[in-house]
Amino acid sequence: MRLNASLLLQGPLARLVPYRAQHVPQYHAWMQDPALLELTCSEPLTLEEEHANQVSWCEDELKLTFIVCAAPPGEPVGDLTRGMAGDVNAFFTAWDTSSDEPAAPGATSDSQPLLAEVEIMVADCAQRRRGLGREASLLFLHFVAGHVPHVCAFCAKIGEDNEPSLRLFEQLGFREHKRLAAFKQVELRMPLTAEVHARLRDACAALGATELTLGAASSQ
Repeated sequence: MRLNASLLLQGPLARLVPYRAQHVPQYHAWMQDPALLELTCSEPLTLEEEHANQVSWCEDELKLTFIVCAAPPGEPVGDLTRGMAGDVNAFFTAWDTSSDEPAAPGATSDSQPLLAEVEIMVADCAQRRRGLGREASLLFLHFVAGHVPHVCAFCAKIGEDNEPSLRLFEQLGFREHKRLAAFKQVELRMPLTAEVHARLRDACAALGATELTLGAASSQ
């Protein structure tokens, strides 16, 4: 999604930057770890495939991603790989709210509700359990709520044994929606109501979070 191509989201701990080609070598190195592949339900890609994937994330209007950096305010902005620690993203699916299923092909329109499936990964072990993932998730959810029209709900599909991720999303306000026994996953949901939108806005305001264009950010 080109929506965030030149945007930077900044919190006290986390800086979210657009996924660019210079991030791919480190991202590819992370995704050689079998444990990360299992946690993210991913398949290993070649470096060339990862570069193609990065282009897809930028161009596909039903995908949105930021690289998560451990970079507090005041850290230089010129190097967007500085503090690179993981990523946060969403896949958007046209949704039939009456059946709670994907909308039938051809039934979509510009006003079709969207279900946003959210994923967060802190790949750098040194940055885990420091609040980085929670802050990055808040910044991202608030961004989606304010910038992507027609999102009706957020969802997250998490391995049933992944207790840290389950706790994180529950703390963010997600609740168990159903069990996906075949995949050993729990699907959590959080409807994007006006109340939830306001809560996300207030939480980010309390953090002192800012949204900057990279042109403006690079001068600071």
